[in-house]
Amino acid sequence: MIQEPVYISHSTVDENGTKIYKNCRIENSSVADHVVVGEYSVLLDSTMESYSQVNRFSMVRHSVIGRYSYAGKNFMMISAEIGRFSSISWNVTIGGADHDYSKVTTHSFLYHPGFDMVGEGSPLYDRFADDCVIGNDVWMGAGSQVKRGVTVGDGAVVGANAVVTHDVPPYTVVAGVPARIIRARFDDRTIERLLRIRWWDLDPALIRENAALFNESPTEAVLDRLEEIKAGLTRPER
Repeated sequence: MIQEPVYISHSTVDENGTKIYKNCRIENSSVADHVVVGEYSVLLDSTMESYSQVNRFSMVRHSVIGRYSYAGKNFMMISAEIGRFSSISWNVTIGGADHDYSKVTTHSFLYHPGFDMVGEGSPLYDRFADDCVIGNDVWMGAGSQVKRGVTVGDGAVVGANAVVTHDVPPYTVVAGVPARIIRARFDDRTIERLLRIRWWDLDPALIRENAALFNESPTEAVLDRLEEIKAGLTRPER
């Protein structure tokens, strides 16, 4: 756990394989082994699990990034959670702040003390109150955005430049502004089995040993094998 602010003036690699590039700021955050934080990125009050990555010029605040998930450059994530093995492209925003346009003004002096308008005490409303969750094995295309309060289900695909304003079911492809459902990735039975298997929870060593299996379409035979691995060969997580 890194509690006090750390400013990285040059790239570093520690004994656990974690690489922090130059000109980063990390504060009150947990950074696991083999994590990568790109240059000029900021990590505040957040957790990055093992083998997760964020590329340069990224901002991660009050968030969790699951193991083996990664994001491209100019990525922003606020008060949100990403599961495991998710692939996030560049210029993606997850959980941006809400502005309550039902009030007299949308101006941030209603919650930001820096404008010296709200006086002492708590902000008048919480811009990050609604949960924002990205599941496991999600693929988000370049320039896409996910609104606060939205959950993107496991295995979903979000098209480039999409603006996601409503929950996305697991293994569903969405695209557009606002995003709409294009199609399901697989038939209902296949999706049901994949959600039951939850392969992303397997010990990484098992996934590595069976990597070729994940390069196949989810046929009955492939799913049978994954279920066997899940049921009988699972090792304790490291």
